[in-house]
Amino acid sequence: MLTRLFLILLSPVLLAGLASAATVQAEHDWSYIDAYFEETDSATTPAAAVAVMWQGEWVHRAVHGMADIENAIPADAESGFNLASLTKHFTAYAILSLEAEGHIELDASISSYLTELPDRGVTVRDLMVQISGLASPSARRLGVFAGGRREGLLDMYARLPQPNEPGSFWAYNNNNYDLLSMIVERVSGWSLPEYLSETTFGPLGMTGTYFPYGPKYSRENRAFGYRQVDGGYRNLDTVDAVQSLVGAGGLYSSLSDMMTWSQVVLAGGGAMDGLRMEGLYSDGMPTSYGAGLNVSGEGHGTIFEHGGTSGATSTYVMYYPAARSVVIVLIASDIYHGRGGAERITHAIRDEMFERFTHERPLQDEPPRVTGPNAELAAQLVGQWFGEVNGRVQVADMEINEAGDLALRFFDGFQLNLQPVAEDSFVSPDVPWARVTLHEGQLLLWMQQKSLDQLAPVRANSALPVTRRHTGRFVSFLLGDAAWHIQVDGEDVLATSPSGRAYTLTRFTDGIYGNTQSNMALQMMEEGWMLGGGQLPDILLRKSTDWCDTNKKRRSFRSAVF
Repeated sequence: MLTRLFLILLSPVLLAGLASAATVQAEHDWSYIDAYFEETDSATTPAAAVAVMWQGEWVHRAVHGMADIENAIPADAESGFNLASLTKHFTAYAILSLEAEGHIELDASISSYLTELPDRGVTVRDLMVQISGLASPSARRLGVFAGGRREGLLDMYARLPQPNEPGSFWAYNNNNYDLLSMIVERVSGWSLPEYLSETTFGPLGMTGTYFPYGPKYSRENRAFGYRQVDGGYRNLDTVDAVQSLVGAGGLYSSLSDMMTWSQVVLAGGGAMDGLRMEGLYSDGMPTSYGAGLNVSGEGHGTIFEHGGTSGATSTYVMYYPAARSVVIVLIASDIYHGRGGAERITHAIRDEMFERFTHERPLQDEPPRVTGPNAELAAQLVGQWFGEVNGRVQVADMEINEAGDLALRFFDGFQLNLQPVAEDSFVSPDVPWARVTLHEGQLLLWMQQKSLDQLAPVRANSALPVTRRHTGRFVSFLLGDAAWHIQVDGEDVLATSPSGRAYTLTRFTDGIYGNTQSNMALQMMEEGWMLGGGQLPDILLRKSTDWCDTNKKRRSFRSAVF
């Protein structure tokens, strides 16, 4: 059995503080925080919880609403909230713990632990900081979900080529962290839920932290997740799916346990120090994402944060070590989804703290100097743009607003107002850390030093002819026996995936059809259709009559590619 070094790093003083988790009310008034939770502060609304640490003291803690509306059970500090993607923070810790014990090398190829995968230069560290270059599609949607979930995910990555070179492109990819959980299991002999329960949650007394398909699982005193429906709330947390693979999400934890965990993170030491890492692209530029945490600022002003969102949960945690400060927000509903969720509330609490204690405000880089509009360049940029941004199909319109600045408006209404800071570079005065660069006729988008890929201008061309070759049943050797069914209907394309789900794809430009909601696109090719979108590598779909059904030829074709 693996040795456990983690708890040796905790001092007796800190352990005493963790055991009590006492909330100390500072001399300042922190009651303003409760105003953010007025909509969840009744016996008929879902639960929400918040805790704030300032200068090492818990200055505010509150729990609002009901853990179980149907059975009239109020939420409390021990109620378990679905952390969703905040789970990545804990998955990264498990990897760093095994690395500290000498069982994992962060810069080793993932194929050295997951031997089913070909070695394409992707390292464990690449997975952690989200620069693996791997595709992030749903295996079920592609039709390669064979056997159990582990086998399905590994089979998909063994078949599909990579959309990007490792280290060249940042993309938020849940599958990166699912693969990390598999590495934990291969190395430790325990599943991720077992490993964290035995080595971390148990020793720390975090009795309310668990996976629904792991040790210490309990539905007692859970803050069930609700969605607003017809003036009421529907419980979406009624069934715990049995999953064999976790890592990107799925963990439940209470406010009390999250307070305990936050104190350990701030204390640092060993694997905890690794949680504050920041990733680097292959050219040495920082990614502003590390071990399951976003990283902003630098030096004294560095902030580490992450959140999670699902259909009925929104969570966020922020660590500001310079002020020994933590903000934790847990919401068991979609009430705040349309207003930025737990992330927006966390940032509002943080900003208020900085206003009250200006001497503790994090250091920020000087804003870039605006050079003034370039009319000739602006005229070239105005029009429609299409491509992927952070792995999502996007259609955007570039316009000149009333102030004479450029405005990039996306399909969902989100807008970036842009001001030039160089001949080919723009920043947004409204969205911190956003930058747009014009390079070889394409728009490269950056957010907090994360490359979010690029958009290409939409060109108006004469309509391409649609032939019988573009309707019917389409297959690819990459998808095995799975088939897509595609029909062209005027300006739309109707596509049915191997799993049976139907999509309506709208014509973006001649020969390119897409759906920004379902995050996929089809490009008309002479041989059939090119399937893409959502960080998919280009997958050529050929008419099934062109498909070679002999196993001999199918194997030789596959071996020639890989």
